[in-house]
Amino acid sequence: MLEFRGSETEKNLTVAMTEASVAAHKYLFYAERAKNEGYFNVADVFGEFAHNNKEHTKIWYKWLNGQQIPNTLQNLQDSVNFENYASTTCAEFAIKAREEGFENIADLFVHVAQIENTHGQRFKQLASSLKNAVYDYSGQSGYVCDVCGCLIEQENPPVVCPLCLNQDV
Repeated sequence: MLEFRGSETEKNLTVAMTEASVAAHKYLFYAERAKNEGYFNVADVFGEFAHNNKEHTKIWYKWLNGQQIPNTLQNLQDSVNFENYASTTCAEFAIKAREEGFENIADLFVHVAQIENTHGQRFKQLASSLKNAVYDYSGQSGYVCDVCGCLIEQENPPVVCPLCLNQDV
């Protein structure tokens, strides 16, 4: 097999993977909307195409990773790095949004940055547990929104998620 690292093909694989992932998620949003509007057959097609694009994402991902999905410990370490990057990026986006006068958007970026940081900490804890063969999944306090992952640190369950406005926290 030819080595494609550093080639235009590698860049194209990365773009294709990113675009397929974005399409998969958009189609899931569209399917949900179509279903809510009563267009169940349209929702099914969006769902089918979302699944297809998820599989396309996996194909491109595997090409970029030696035709395999890395092992769980490697995936946890990669996830720690990604969540740290996402947390930092969202914090930077919040600063820019505030500079431009978009306070509500800045607040959303800050909140998501905190969630990403929490995700990174949880992945790090899981990686450490996996390395040491100690599977302790506790250490979580408060409530976590099952829709967006927002960690809500309070004694009583919230009425609504402060981030995504989900009412079933």
